[in-house]
Amino acid sequence: MPKFDRKKLLEIPGALIEETHARVSGDRFRPREGDRERLAYLRALRELIALQAALLKDAHAPALDGYERPPLNLDKVLENLM
Repeated sequence: MPKFDRKKLLEIPGALIEETHARVSGDRFRPREGDRERLAYLRALRELIALQAALLKDAHAPALDGYERPPLNLDKVLENLM
């Protein structure tokens, strides 16, 4: 069973961004059969990645090596609690 850690959660959308950019940045864009279905699956994938990221965050998963954890903004935390 594959492990979807924070690094993998960054790699998946990164690859999709590169693929999509390559497809739409040519001289002429031509829709293909199946584009609507693909976009629907990509939307579902986006939601699943967001869910997994939230679960990792709530589980206090360790930060990625080489990535700084953003500083804790206590004002924002308190604002969200009210």
